[in-house]
Parts: sequence; C-alpha cells; structure tokens
Amino acid sequence: RDKHFESAEKYAEESNSAIGILRSELLLDQGLPEQALATLDKISHGSISNSKIANLYISAYSDLKDWNKLVELIPKLHKKIGIYEEEIVELKKSAVRGLLQQHDSKIISDLGKPYKDVIFNDEGLATEYIEALRNDGYDEKAEAIISELLEKQWSSKLVRQYGLLAVKDPGISLNKVENWIENHKSDANLYLTLGRLCMRAKLWGKAKSYLESSLSRKPLAETYAELAKLHEQLNEMDDAHKCTKKGLKIATKIG
Repeated sequence: RDKHFESAEKYAEESNSAIGILRSELLLDQGLPEQALATLDKISHGSISNSKIANLYISAYSDLKDWNKLVELIPKLHKKIGIYEEEIVELKKSAVRGLLQQHDSKIISDLGKPYKDVIFNDEGLATEYIEALRNDGYDEKAEAIISELLEKQWSSKLVRQYGLLAVKDPGISLNKVENWIENHKSDANLYLTLGRLCMRAKLWGKAKSYLESSLSRKPLAETYAELAKLHEQLNEMDDAHKCTKKGLKIATKIG
C-alpha cells in the first residue's frame, strides 16, 4: 500500500492532495492518528482549505484526545469550507467535555469565557461544568453561574448542584433559594437543596421540614441520607437508622 502511494505521489504530483487525503483516511481507519496528522500537515501546510481536510483533522485530534489542538482548530472552521454552525457547536461541546476530563484547574476555571454559549445552552454540559468547578473549589463562580442560568430557565439538576456548593453564607443562599419555591413547588431537588442549606445554617427544624417535603414529592436515596445525618446530629439514632435503611433500599432497588 505504502509503495503504491509513493509511486502515485512521484508520478502524479498534481494529485498529491487527493492522495494525501486518502492516505490520511486509511491511517485513521487503522488507528494511527499521529501518522494521519503528519500526512495532513504535509498536504495542507497548516491551511484548512476544505471540509474534507477539516474533518480529518477533527477526527485525528479527537482520536488522540488532544482537546487543546481541537480548540485551536475551531476558529479556523467557517461556512466557506463547508463546516456549518450546528457542526461547530457540537464540536465545541466535545472539546469542552474533553477539557473537563483533563481535570486541569486553570482550564476549567477559564472555560466559561470562550464557551459560555454552548455550556449555558446545554443542561447536561452546564451540569458537568458546575460539577468540575465545584470539585476544583470554584464554588463562588459555580453559584453565580447557577443563579444566572436558573433565572433564564429552570433546571432541577442545577438546583441540586446549588445545594452541594460550599457557600460562605448559607443564610443568604437560603433566602435566595426560598424565593424559587413559589414557581417550583413540585421539585424534589429544590427542597433537598433547601434542606441542605438549612443544615449548614444549623436550622435543624427547618431542615427536617424541607427534607421531608422533598421526600413527599419524590423519595430519593440522597435525601434519606441527608435526613439520616440530621437525625444523628439531633441524637435521634433510631430515626437515623430508619432513614439509612430506606435510602439503601432505594439505592439498591430492593422491593
């Protein structure tokens, strides 16, 4: 195969681009993205001139999980080479998810600037981003983002994330979240978050009320876990054991 390619390149120089594209495709099919990139660089000289070459670069960087290179490529993609906005949006999402998986604190902190559009318009991606921020200690930034997003569109997943943040003043956060009750009375995750905030503020009676309200809307294993912790805090060990048992039953789907 390689000899045939070499002969073709030698005797048909005007077709080198087409031959290089074919070689790159075959290399990618064989799981050799590094060699495919070398071939692409040789024929393109760093210029993305058409959608075929662009998509081969995208495939190679994706196979290598080289998300930084993929990010560098995205601004070079535009309509005139046949890559349209919908495809670029999906590509941005893939790049963001890949960068989040690298667990690089600085990258995670900065992602919200260039990729705010795709992160904020995808609930799943926004949740992943918030989790990454929270895990890296950017709780204040996560709190501001969740608040902004929930003002535009309600998300039960994001309100749950709010309850997991290490907020500086749980009382202030509690007041904010309580304002959301009127329009979202049926959301079990909202009451779970309210219960967690009350526990941080050491408002034990209020915490118990909110957690029980959450369970009345939808029994969740993590809600039972929080209620068990609350009963332990109040030295109500029998009730704590009952909650733990109920939570485990849901978590393991027994009965």
